[in-house]
Amino acid sequence: MGKPNETTVRRDGGGATPEPRRSLVFFHRDGTKVAPLPERGSLVVGRQHPADLVVLDPSLSRQHAAFVVEPDRITVEDLGSTNGTFVLGQRATIAMPVHVGDELRLGDVLVTLTTASVLGAGHGIERHDRFLGALADELVRARAFGRPVALVMLEVRGASIARWAPLVRTRMRAVDRLGAYSLDTALVLLPELDEAGAIAAARALVAEAQLEGAEVRCGVAVGLRDGTDAESLLEVARTRLRLARDAGAIEGPLPDGAPTRPSRAPGPLDVASDSPAVRAVHETLAQVATTILPVLVLGETGAGKERIAAAVHERSGRTGPFKSLNCGALPGTLPESALFGQEKGAFTGADRAHKGVFEQAQGGTVFLDEVGELSPAAQAALLRVLETRRVSRVGSDREIEVDVRIVAATHRDLEAMTTTGGFRTDLLYRLNAVVLALPPLRERREDVPALAQAFLARAAHENARGVRGFTDEALRALTAYAWPGNVRELRNVVERAVVVAREARVGIDDLPDRVRGGGPMPSAPPPEQPVSPDEDFADRVRAHTRPTRSASSRRRSPPRGQPD
Repeated sequence: MGKPNETTVRRDGGGATPEPRRSLVFFHRDGTKVAPLPERGSLVVGRQHPADLVVLDPSLSRQHAAFVVEPDRITVEDLGSTNGTFVLGQRATIAMPVHVGDELRLGDVLVTLTTASVLGAGHGIERHDRFLGALADELVRARAFGRPVALVMLEVRGASIARWAPLVRTRMRAVDRLGAYSLDTALVLLPELDEAGAIAAARALVAEAQLEGAEVRCGVAVGLRDGTDAESLLEVARTRLRLARDAGAIEGPLPDGAPTRPSRAPGPLDVASDSPAVRAVHETLAQVATTILPVLVLGETGAGKERIAAAVHERSGRTGPFKSLNCGALPGTLPESALFGQEKGAFTGADRAHKGVFEQAQGGTVFLDEVGELSPAAQAALLRVLETRRVSRVGSDREIEVDVRIVAATHRDLEAMTTTGGFRTDLLYRLNAVVLALPPLRERREDVPALAQAFLARAAHENARGVRGFTDEALRALTAYAWPGNVRELRNVVERAVVVAREARVGIDDLPDRVRGGGPMPSAPPPEQPVSPDEDFADRVRAHTRPTRSASSRRRSPPRGQPD
């Protein structure tokens, strides 16, 4: 095989003229791969060595096709592959010529021949795991420095990603990132863009992807408003993508209302569980659902705390709505506006009157997610509402009586926070009349197969896919993985596996690298949002999985501190 070279040389009457080096760009479901062609010779492409270029895609054969470079032409020859080699839609049964700009397909892998002069960063699509790691890191910075960040999920049906991804990339800034989701869907990370900026950027991306015969739609999610971690933001963007059913449609956050959440997927209370801890949650919930006692749900991020809160509401018999508010996403200034509402002109930017979450949930249930993130001022205001059952909108002295059931949730150790002044002891006593503790998924691996099958059935229906189950190897990998993102991460992994699967059952190759043993997602959780509680807190969480003590007996024992 010839040695790759930066240029080839064409000689004519005017002397030597450098010709740009030609390269192959491979678009597969986990990202892109760029391979310079040799000046002369062959390049064998396949799924594993001894192929000269290895592309890890299950649709490729071990040695799938050979690209042959001669002085006057480039050809591609299929090497007896299972899934075939196609040039401009025609199956290659003999060596076929390939020209710059041609679109090829090796199995499910799309390939284009291009030159260094047009390659640049325009073809860069990051692997799915790497992209999620970058998103997680960006959310850490957004939280620490109050920076906006947005995620766009862009789908183009009827046109290959090889055609539209380079066009979309031309409308992206140098700081933006493009990630793989499937062969017709990509993810775009937009740092420093708020809701308005993200919608404007999405419109520009959609306009670039409007190819003839293609259906374009996208969903926009904004951190920290729609989610404070990568898995939750991905879930919201995917849900909004489904809502954008018309060609060219963009579904984003509501401009003024509370953050919209994805429709609730099956969770730990919807699937039969073999875990004693989850069964204990079932039993306690059944005992307290019809009471008016506040409920505090403990558990790691993504463990299913909102699904527990919704179950409390559904079984309570209350006729009002269920309203949720992520306290970690409240603005640093005037969080009371989201909680209690505002009057027109109450502050700069208050151009209309607005009901807070308590008024919106009249007669129903308010779910305060990540309640440990509330500021001291917001904690004091919340305590007053719990004591008086009345709220006052920002800018008004009029009190409004509210009838709501409170369900709060946190991944933090609120008892330890009371010893350092991070959380009010009297507010904790008001919230923890009943405690429901969800163990992390890694401590109840016996539940993974049933949850995965429930997620698969839902994803197959929503995406019109004929996927019915998992191979034994895939199921073993799912059960063995530690799931730092808990049930939410499992749902996202299964959802994508259903979309990219080629067979009737999800196989090991349809799972991300980190799940099939390739290592953890390259990201670090923010210090103020630990993925795993410390051992002292974990012991207290486990203790709450036993039948709950009465509120009065618990209040006789002061909160224990957490050692440094």
